[in-house]
Amino acid sequence: MAQSMPSAEQLSRKKELNMYGKVWVTDAHVADLAVALASNDSLSFLGFRECRLVSDSGAAALASVVANVRGLSKLILEFTSVGDAGASALAGALPGSSLQRLDLGYCAQLGDPGACALAAALAQATTPLSTLVLQHCVQVTDLSAVALVQALQSNAASKLRTLGLKGTSVSASARAALEALLSQERHPPQRLALPDALRAGVTASRARHGSRASKNVEQQNSGLAAFNQRGSRTFGIGYQAAEACIHKGIGDRISRRQAADENRTRIVRTLLHTSSSGALVP
Repeated sequence: MAQSMPSAEQLSRKKELNMYGKVWVTDAHVADLAVALASNDSLSFLGFRECRLVSDSGAAALASVVANVRGLSKLILEFTSVGDAGASALAGALPGSSLQRLDLGYCAQLGDPGACALAAALAQATTPLSTLVLQHCVQVTDLSAVALVQALQSNAASKLRTLGLKGTSVSASARAALEALLSQERHPPQRLALPDALRAGVTASRARHGSRASKNVEQQNSGLAAFNQRGSRTFGIGYQAAEACIHKGIGDRISRRQAADENRTRIVRTLLHTSSSGALVP
């Protein structure tokens, strides 16, 4: 085979390793790379864009690199076959790591379970991630948006500033909620009320994805309700700007969804408190 991998000696000294477009790279190759890179603290960038044979087991191998290589700041897995199990493995490695950017865009097999695992990592104060790209992961829905909202509101120390959700199944209203969350100051704590818009978005997701999504919504609601009970005493009030952003241009659609599904859907009022500035990836 004409293709070859860098030698172990080369890998031990590399500051960047970009395998972009090397379509022959498999999970077995990635596992070998991970072993060779484990002691390379000068490594700052790992790229596997369009390595479509890289899947969950490859991502699990890379999770050990994320956890152990202290200089690694960027990991690109765009256009790969990484799914929920791989994203969950990476999520487990994020707290205490040095990773600032994780790109999982265009991973068609990545859905709500993987995105929710990443959200759980973002709830940890020791997670340094500032950019998370999930754009065009079409199985990611408003269920993930709820988890991301909960994670960011519970972690005032979150470093996340950029969140790519373009081309997912997350509704415009939920994206607006997250954009507002990332762009507003979180000190002192603020309260952001998103009752109707987020409810409508999750209702639509429920209709698209069936009874399993419905069950997951109820689980998310239970978690949000518990969080809100604990946090509501301390949050201030300051949510008008984001609420206006969410409701702009979608009022009629929200009303129709509410009328159709009022008896089936109860999404808790999400209390948000945000810090520093950020934006959604366009």
